[in-house]
Amino acid sequence: MTDLAPTPSRVPGVHRVSLVKIPALRGRTFVGDWFAVDPDRLPAFEHATYLDQDQDESTFAEDLYPEGLVEGFHLLGLLDRLMSDTLGPEPGAVEGWNYGLDRVRFVSPVLAGERMRLHVTVAETEPKGEGFVLLLECVVEVEGRERPGFTADWRVLWLPVDTADGSASRESETPDD
Repeated sequence: MTDLAPTPSRVPGVHRVSLVKIPALRGRTFVGDWFAVDPDRLPAFEHATYLDQDQDESTFAEDLYPEGLVEGFHLLGLLDRLMSDTLGPEPGAVEGWNYGLDRVRFVSPVLAGERMRLHVTVAETEPKGEGFVLLLECVVEVEGRERPGFTADWRVLWLPVDTADGSASRESETPDD
């Protein structure tokens, strides 16, 4: 592991990155741990997004969907959870903000209980203000399948954490450390 490599966190498989190490991430791929949606959580998503309210039968035919299907936007909502188990900013020094999605594709159905994991490639690291916008190419693998559950090109903004006096924190590291 080089000095510019992400720092392994206390959680196995998770890499935490300081601000000065972000440019060195470009082109690197990280793989998260396996995760499965608990079938008991499906109704909570439907409730939170109002999908549990009466809907016109002609526009939402439940018999067309397999039992236990994890809805596409539910999967997309899990991207932050999957990423937090894979790659993230160094706590207390860098904070991450959702900057937007460029492309999302739901490639194959994912059912509750099926194990999935995130493969993320850092495609771009562009300076923005005192931080960086990262383009993360995300592929969510479903165990035992060739085709992924979904893919997403996700942009995140990583900024230095503000200190108590309101000025941005400065790291003492340099890219040559």
